[in-house]
Amino acid sequence: MSKIGFLTDSCSDIPQELADKYGIEVVGFPINLDGTEYMERKDFTNDQFYQMMRDAQGVPTTAAITQLQWCEIYERYVDEGYTDLVHLCINSAGSSTYNNAVKGAEMLAEERPGHKLNIQLIDSHTYSMPYGWYFCECARKVRNGGELSTCVDELKRKLDCVEICLAAYSLKQMKKSGRVSAAAAVVGDLLGIRPIISLNAGVSKVESKVRGDAAVPAAMIKWVESRVDSMKDTPYMVAYTSSTAKRDELVKLCKKAFGHAPLIVFQLGGVVLILERFQSFQLVFRRHFRIARNFAGVDLCHNDYLLRLTRLFTQHYFLFLRVVSRLRLRSSLTIQRLTAVKLLSSPFSYLRKDRAFTDCPKTPRALEGKIKGLPIPFRYQ
Repeated sequence: MSKIGFLTDSCSDIPQELADKYGIEVVGFPINLDGTEYMERKDFTNDQFYQMMRDAQGVPTTAAITQLQWCEIYERYVDEGYTDLVHLCINSAGSSTYNNAVKGAEMLAEERPGHKLNIQLIDSHTYSMPYGWYFCECARKVRNGGELSTCVDELKRKLDCVEICLAAYSLKQMKKSGRVSAAAAVVGDLLGIRPIISLNAGVSKVESKVRGDAAVPAAMIKWVESRVDSMKDTPYMVAYTSSTAKRDELVKLCKKAFGHAPLIVFQLGGVVLILERFQSFQLVFRRHFRIARNFAGVDLCHNDYLLRLTRLFTQHYFLFLRVVSRLRLRSSLTIQRLTAVKLLSSPFSYLRKDRAFTDCPKTPRALEGKIKGLPIPFRYQ
């Protein structure tokens, strides 16, 4: 009989009551503040940590959970007779915790040769409840009798579609950490400049800047509207740090714009605050489709040439046999090779940066429906 465990880190910001309810183990990150080391979720609450940050002389830091710690945790699951362990990690682009978990699993194979624990290690590509919420959903379905593989596949699909819009109300911590100069932080706060930032696939980008706190919620909602097909069909969450008044204002405007309540309103934890370096509000939403994240290491969302390439795929449905090296999806699946069938003429002769796309021949409609083996639809959003 299978015995299934669920494991994640404290950056997931899963409330303890939900973790206890669905049997999820949450491993805390170490945090160092003014020379004293604390353990998140053990030594302080979120509100206490915010006050500690305001009173601190220095900048708080955090360290990754080590491969030895993960190996010891995995060994405990082996000793307790677990057959499967679903381990969801913080974004690997922002922390070495995921890579340490990979090495921890390798150490386990050396320490316990022949062990029967099947570890499914997943990179969330994001932070906080955007992966914590869907992990709880996955655990709930499995605990209620759902098939593990089906629930994990659904978890990955949902994580593939998560995007975050966040806004900074204060640049004080960014000034402390050196991410912005003292002069820029002072001027920004004096002028009331508030950046609207997107976080997609672990990569942040300043989308716009507004003047004054009052303009922030509307700007965040406007950006989300530009990213989705239908607001009323889009599930979303609202995150906040310490200002409940601004939180309530954002929730009120979101209910009006989306036409329904958020999945959850949650408080950001200490690790997320340290990684962001500013006190913020977040609007998390899930789109229905996601295209390939990058091609040859270049982010599709920020490269005009590759955007045109993606539109070309959308319009013509080229038949692919193998998928080209380094074409990666947000689900962390790396497809090995990509070659197009040479019908009429190879579309790849038109993919060079110095060639226009206007003269690319259309693929016959007979090819539609013949695309096989692609994990997601090549649909431009």
